[in-house]
Amino acid sequence: MNMWMFELKKMWRRKQFLILALIAVACVTVIFLRNFWAQDEILGKVFQSMAPHSQSVYKIGKQFRNEMIHRSEDKAFMDAYDNARKMSTEFGKWQEAMRNKEWNHVPEAEMAFLQTVLKHIEWGGDYDGYPEDGLYQSFEKNKILLEHSLPYEDDLYSISTPNFMKIVFAFIVSIPALGIFVLLLGDQMVMEKENNTIRTLSTQPITKWRLLFGKFMGQLSAIVFALLVIFLACFAIPFFFGGQMGSFSYPQMIHLEDGFDFMPIDRYLFLHVLLFLGAASFLFSLVLLFSTVLKDRLSVLFFTLLALFGGVLLTNQFAALQSIINPFYYLGFQELIEQPNRLGNSLLIIIPYLYALLIVVISATLQKIKHTAEKGKKDVLPFKKGAISKTANRLFLVSAFEWRKYKREGVVKRFTVIILLLIVGGYAFIVFSTNQLREQYIPGMNASISFYKEMILGFEQIIEGSEALLEELEKKGTTPTSSEESLKEVAQSEVDGLGDAVSRYKNDVERRQKELAAYEQGDWKTVHESWIEEILLWWKDPNYMDNAPTERIGGGLSDFLFMASVQEKEWMIEHDLAAVHNNQSLAYTWSIYDKFISPLEQSKWNHNTRKVDKTGLFYVYTFFTTYSYFILAGLLIFLLGAGMTSEKGSKRTLTFLQTQPLTKSMIFLGKTGVSILLTASITLLSILFMVLIGTVSDRFGDWKFPILYYDLPSVADSANYTGFLAEEGGFHFIDMGRFLLETGALFLAGIVFLIAISLVVSLFFNNAMSVLLTTLIVAVGGYVVSTSSLLSSVVQWSPFTYLNAGKIANGETAVVLANESISTMSGLMALLVGTLIFICIGILYSRSRWMKMV
Repeated sequence: MNMWMFELKKMWRRKQFLILALIAVACVTVIFLRNFWAQDEILGKVFQSMAPHSQSVYKIGKQFRNEMIHRSEDKAFMDAYDNARKMSTEFGKWQEAMRNKEWNHVPEAEMAFLQTVLKHIEWGGDYDGYPEDGLYQSFEKNKILLEHSLPYEDDLYSISTPNFMKIVFAFIVSIPALGIFVLLLGDQMVMEKENNTIRTLSTQPITKWRLLFGKFMGQLSAIVFALLVIFLACFAIPFFFGGQMGSFSYPQMIHLEDGFDFMPIDRYLFLHVLLFLGAASFLFSLVLLFSTVLKDRLSVLFFTLLALFGGVLLTNQFAALQSIINPFYYLGFQELIEQPNRLGNSLLIIIPYLYALLIVVISATLQKIKHTAEKGKKDVLPFKKGAISKTANRLFLVSAFEWRKYKREGVVKRFTVIILLLIVGGYAFIVFSTNQLREQYIPGMNASISFYKEMILGFEQIIEGSEALLEELEKKGTTPTSSEESLKEVAQSEVDGLGDAVSRYKNDVERRQKELAAYEQGDWKTVHESWIEEILLWWKDPNYMDNAPTERIGGGLSDFLFMASVQEKEWMIEHDLAAVHNNQSLAYTWSIYDKFISPLEQSKWNHNTRKVDKTGLFYVYTFFTTYSYFILAGLLIFLLGAGMTSEKGSKRTLTFLQTQPLTKSMIFLGKTGVSILLTASITLLSILFMVLIGTVSDRFGDWKFPILYYDLPSVADSANYTGFLAEEGGFHFIDMGRFLLETGALFLAGIVFLIAISLVVSLFFNNAMSVLLTTLIVAVGGYVVSTSSLLSSVVQWSPFTYLNAGKIANGETAVVLANESISTMSGLMALLVGTLIFICIGILYSRSRWMKMV
């Protein structure tokens, strides 16, 4: 207990509880605001899910109307006909309740509709609006809602406390959250080993078991504290921002071997917390094990995260590993809760806790607290075997001293290996994604062709039935009744409208069959021509979609997007380039002019239209355009941006350096030079390794691959403009090779600039994590301010403007800010000058009497 309280006090004084609380509250607030702002999206999502019902209700009503003319004397048929009419009426009431957002009345309206559907099925009818057991699942859920007087709630954007809490848990009580907890809490023991403060504990009458268990319980207590903050925030934030209290009796469906069932949401959340704490216990026991056998923080964090995500990935990939004896199996929180048969017995939740206890015992057995250096360990030899340097250049001596430290500590070497392993892992994911898209293309095309053929067959049957009905009404000879007139109008409209649809679908089938054959033969010209034809149909043909840029409920695709998509394929044909896939069935590009109802939908569109390929050049392109470079930038700042901070703290090696004939500014400048040199070297090595691994695995790539470049209005409106001009603006394409060279140069300059900032920040702090967070805050804040439209006329002078290198190299930032001075060359100059300014600030401050040396 004493060691546990000791660890809690340490975390309290390091403000780790405060950091966890702030992060938790911020995450919950962001998720709630997302849900609150997305309330309008619920209607679009709901009506999209109701579309199959609309078609089924119409189909049933039409079938009864067509037969009524012959069976009006059949009482059983007329009862079924009345039920079909009631079904249509109740469906309209359900839609109306949804449209008016009368969530309290939705379960009642849906239940009335479901009862008519069930009656229709009991009388021998078919209803295909629900998949498999969907009808009975909806019936049972609404039955529970009515029994407890509960309103309808959306499962993605709810703002009532219980369902909102479930959404929060899915986001931040999850596997990625475990990774964040490891980063924030997982280096405590190894930090004490690095700083030798663990020797103090070894002088106390404390067993290894108590020492490790105290640390283990302290880390788990921090996680429990974070969960408690999340729980309280899920109550408080909806209360302050206009949410709803809701009910913890709200039903959550679970799948059983012989059907389905519902559990209240409070039990669902309780099981989620138990599984999460079990996974956290297991993971932090691994942290202790790695802290016992490894010597530096970076290695401990890397191998722990590798074990976490690698274990989850392998478990999900191989069925043999999906067993209750595998602790990683319990990290599938949602699956285990919603499919209880996978677990068998709820008591098995204890298994991760048992694994954690076992690993803690093993760690205690392996742990050896040493009072002196290891026996038999050789002393470190003098640098260059004791040779004395004759140079009088003190800056060179300081730089050589810094280089020796990095070399002998081995952190840079291990760190570089970790980066290369991350690059290999990232490439493996890209290979998997690329192969998956290629493998899905042919089945997807065949499914699409089959779908259109089924639509054609169904429409032809409807047309045939409508023509027969018209013919029968014509033969009747008597004056048609009002009902018969209505039937005649509907039948005629179906013959006319569906006839055009059949003709269009037949053309689609023919084009897709031709495209599929060309794809299998590697005839990329024909594939791209087929894509162009389809893009033009979506763009120009009003029967495909309403292409007005801002009028559709879901937002709008710009004229710019369609034109750029067409011209991109024309470029591919001209340069004989292979097709590259994305998650969309149609190979659109994406642009800054596309408008959607929310940033979330915009983000989904941008993600789905992002192209994926596994060549060397495309791997680097993906690195620069998916914000993956944030990971490399953060790791480099963490390793090489500590600066003076690494000499302060518990070791205070800076005090020793002061005994040498060196100025503080000279020490700072030496650290800066070596850090920048290592930063540039690791960055270039990482980029070259990406190209190499892609080339060896697949091929070098297409230097001529088209990259969309946005032209400024002043350029697009000029008389000699040679690009393409859409309604929203002009554009042309540049080679991928040129784009990567410019982006790579800006990225390298940006990394060096951020290192310079972090080195200056290190003069003011004694903790490396504080330096990293402050540097990121300065960088993000500077970028947000610099890309503000309020300062658009002067932002070309700010180095922060150029931190998103890809948006500079393709002209996007210049167009968005309407500043023609923003370019790659101006960015390189601004970043270079900014780096020199921060270095000068560091030199001047290090010379001042305000600088703290410890």
